[in-house]
Amino acid sequence: MRLQWTLASLSLTIAALLYLGLPLEALSGFPLDPSSSYLSELAASDQPTSLLFRSTDLVAGGFVVLGCLLLRGRGGRSDRRRTATLLALAVFGLGTIADVVFPMACAPSASARCAAADVAGRLGTVHSLHTASSMVALTAAATAAVLLLISVIRTPPGGTPAGDTSSARPRLVVLWVVVGVVIASSVVVTLLSVSSSATGVLPPGGGIAQRLQTAGISAMLVGTPFWLRVHDAGSTHRVALGL
Repeated sequence: MRLQWTLASLSLTIAALLYLGLPLEALSGFPLDPSSSYLSELAASDQPTSLLFRSTDLVAGGFVVLGCLLLRGRGGRSDRRRTATLLALAVFGLGTIADVVFPMACAPSASARCAAADVAGRLGTVHSLHTASSMVALTAAATAAVLLLISVIRTPPGGTPAGDTSSARPRLVVLWVVVGVVIASSVVVTLLSVSSSATGVLPPGGGIAQRLQTAGISAMLVGTPFWLRVHDAGSTHRVALGL
């Protein structure tokens, strides 16, 4: 089981590094204004960075699904919260893959004509499907974050591999921070997206919030195997006590 857990951790860490996007955006010289653009605009069909960012998102989504499958196979005790967490995370991975299959037609922040066409709904079915798949993916990520937090905070005493509850506290604090970032940034980005529906372009600062959201999700991907390990150990401890 240790090898399986290690492979799951490696898969989700690779996914996180690829999904983060900001380092690759920086290496590309920030082709679009990061303050008022979505990261996904860099993968738009009309952008020179389209192939690069679509490729990294595709691989990231695949590794998320693989990591969830590996974690799903750990242990013999069924746990609904754990299963629901991994299912939500897998939906996020599949939604990220769908974003690649259905890319944005163009980058609204880089073209007034594209922004106007986006507002008017004239960018075609593929562009609309991208919007839908992005909403599904990000909603699934936020759901996974909340479920992960619930799973860990309900871990019974002794819920660490070493049986030391104090060692779980720093992980729980980090988890609270990560979940807080994911939820808060998701709410902000959603509100900014709705408020900018008349222009088709995020207001200044909206792109920063969206990149913070991406960073939070990436941190959650890296931490998921470790937080679930605490939860699994706690569940095993509870079963051993006959609870």
